[in-house]
Amino acid sequence: MENLETALEPEVTRTKLKRELRAEAMTRLEEAARTEADFENVVACWDKLDANRERKERYHEPIQGDMAMEYELKYNGKLFPEWMCGANYTSVRQGRYLDVIFNCPHELYEMTGHPILSKTFRELDAEYKSLLYFMVVRDWTPQTYAAAVEQTDRNVRKKMTRLMNRIQKELYTALSGKSNLSLREKEFLAEYEKAAQAGGEEVRCTA
Repeated sequence: MENLETALEPEVTRTKLKRELRAEAMTRLEEAARTEADFENVVACWDKLDANRERKERYHEPIQGDMAMEYELKYNGKLFPEWMCGANYTSVRQGRYLDVIFNCPHELYEMTGHPILSKTFRELDAEYKSLLYFMVVRDWTPQTYAAAVEQTDRNVRKKMTRLMNRIQKELYTALSGKSNLSLREKEFLAEYEKAAQAGGEEVRCTA
C-alpha cells in the first residue's frame, strides 16, 4: 500500500499545481487589466473556463436535451409492452425523474434552468401554458391541439406566434445590456436584432 501511495503522490501533486498555476495566472491577468481590451480578454478567459466546466458537468447530468419527450418512441408493442414505451417510463428508466414530476402544463416553468424563461413561463395564463406545453414539449401539431381544444388550427397558429413573440421580446429586454451572457444568449440577441432590422420577422428562441 505504501508503494502505491508513493507512486500516485507525484501525479496528485502535479494536478494540484496545475490548478493553482491557472488560478494564479487568472489573478495576475485580472490585476493587470487596465484598458477595455484587457477586460474583454479577462472575460473571454473566464468564459472559456466556464464553458469547459459546463462541458465536464454535462457528462454527469441526465438531461432531456432539445428533443421532444416522445421523439422516436415506439408504440406498436412488438418488442416491449406499450406502457414501457411511454415518455414518462423512458424518463424514469434514464434517471430523468424531474421530467416526470414536472410533466404538466402548470409546472412548465420547472422544466427549464434559465431564470428569465422560467419566470416568463410562470407568469403565463393557463391557456398559454397549455399551448406552449403541448406544442413544444409534447411536439403536437396545430391540427392535433386544435382538435383537443375545439378550435381551428389557424387560431392555434396565431396564438402560438403571439406567444413566441412575447417570450422572445421579454427575453431580449432582460438580456439587453448584460455582459455575462452565454454563447446561446449572444446568438439570440444577434438574431433578434437582425430580424428587427429586417422588419420584425419572427426569431427562433435559442437561449
